[in-house]
Amino acid sequence: MSNQTETVEPNTETEGKKREPKVRVAFLSLMEGDAIDAEGKIVGVPEGYDSKEHLAPKRTDFANDADFLDFQANIFDAVAAEKSERAEMYRTQATELRKYGDPEQRKQVQKFQKMAEALKALQGTLASSGVEVDLEALLAD
Repeated sequence: MSNQTETVEPNTETEGKKREPKVRVAFLSLMEGDAIDAEGKIVGVPEGYDSKEHLAPKRTDFANDADFLDFQANIFDAVAAEKSERAEMYRTQATELRKYGDPEQRKQVQKFQKMAEALKALQGTLASSGVEVDLEALLAD
């Protein structure tokens, strides 16, 4: 046995590197034309805002407080719609879980579903070679 130790070079490509944060652009800087008044303030309720890409305009960026509040309401409506879709997905999953009982029964149901898919695939293979098999009739026996 040797008492020598091997030195390992650090991987400089990935070590110590942090993910670069995505730079968001001020939404006001993208506005042009009729959407901006002479003072450089937003007129009306702007479209196309994406919180992942843009910095949100402030109340002082709007010519009218009512337009700012409408803009905020639109953002909350979009978030609420997304959350509502997610809530519906969770409700559907919960209903499916309740339908099949406890975890052991769910495992058996999954196993049965895999077998059923395999049988359907086999039926398709047989049908393509000219052999017709009625799965429902076979399972009814």
